[in-house]
Amino acid sequence: MESKTVTQLRRYCCENKIRGYLKLKKAELIELIQNQNIFQFHNDVFSKPKKERELKIKCCGQYYKKSYMKRHFQSEKHQNYQRTNVDSSLPTKPKKATQIKCDDCEE
Repeated sequence: MESKTVTQLRRYCCENKIRGYLKLKKAELIELIQNQNIFQFHNDVFSKPKKERELKIKCCGQYYKKSYMKRHFQSEKHQNYQRTNVDSSLPTKPKKATQIKCDDCEE
């Protein structure tokens, strides 16, 4: 550091985004740079990685986590939902056609 010129030290401060270097002398610049290097860190050191969301599967009209599906298949809610859907999907007896009689057309 001692071998560098004041201009080089100022350029270093500018490149590393160190503030308050313009009015300082060479010794003060060196001290400022050394102090900045001690406390210099990046935000990624403190940031936590994002957790990946677990895949959700739609069943019984709702979304469930993949890890929960085994329990869901055994639940009463799933059993009841299957029964109601199976019952509604079965063919029902066709209704008898109702005859509408018109008062004007008496046939």
